[in-house]
Amino acid sequence: MKDAYYFSHDSNAKDDPKCVMLIETLQLEGYGIFWMLVETLRDQPDYKYPLKLIPALARRYNTTAEKIKAVIMNFDLFQIEGDEFFYSDSLIRRMTLKDSIIQKRIAAGKQSGKVRRQLSIEHKLNTCSTYGEQLKERKVKEKKVNIRKSYGKYKHVLLTDEQYDNLLTRVDNREKRIQDVDDSIHEKGNVYKIKNFYMAIGKWYDRDQIGQPKKIPVYVSKQIELTEAEIKENEEFFANGGITGNYKKKAKEYIDPLWIEEHKGIIEKIEGEQNG
Repeated sequence: MKDAYYFSHDSNAKDDPKCVMLIETLQLEGYGIFWMLVETLRDQPDYKYPLKLIPALARRYNTTAEKIKAVIMNFDLFQIEGDEFFYSDSLIRRMTLKDSIIQKRIAAGKQSGKVRRQLSIEHKLNTCSTYGEQLKERKVKEKKVNIRKSYGKYKHVLLTDEQYDNLLTRVDNREKRIQDVDDSIHEKGNVYKIKNFYMAIGKWYDRDQIGQPKKIPVYVSKQIELTEAEIKENEEFFANGGITGNYKKKAKEYIDPLWIEEHKGIIEKIEGEQNG
């Protein structure tokens, strides 16, 4: 169905003198023909209608061409243009005003849309800029946080500021724990391929806490490293300041096997001297 177009319609149009005369002459049928013609004009692009099509209108709306012509010609309700078209000044004035309002609204809508699009673009640019700045700032902060500094006498231990601070609560005697790792790398190289020194220091500390031997110098016939626990548990063993024939048995029972392997030569030499 064709879209219906709106136009203003005075509620008291029937009381206009021209319409009163129309109704008086052609009754309500004439008034109905009048509004049929107005509505027909409203649907035309220029609000005008050819006079030659009046018979077609009459057939379509079940009336006569003579009655339609009478409404157009005799009551000053319509105007004729060059014996070809008829139109209504009143309708054209109303539609011109309406079209003007519509055009203003269209222009305002376009301008509003343009402003909204511009604001949207600016918002996106600002958002992107803000996000980019935030991302850049975060990366700078992360880079600063992740910068590692060298610690220890030989500067082999690498720690971030945060890791260095956290070691205060992670281990006892932070500087010594750092130096232990630093010394090991200096003497043997980074044989364990340590990358996370914070984690390595923590693990070494944990290992010591569960009883891994920590060697200290003890003077017997020769200087040999033993743990404090080994000395305490074998006071009688070291009473004479020397190594007895039970050394191997005691060593296997109380001394770290790795330490025995490392000092195998010294042990054999001392035992040889004592047995000789």
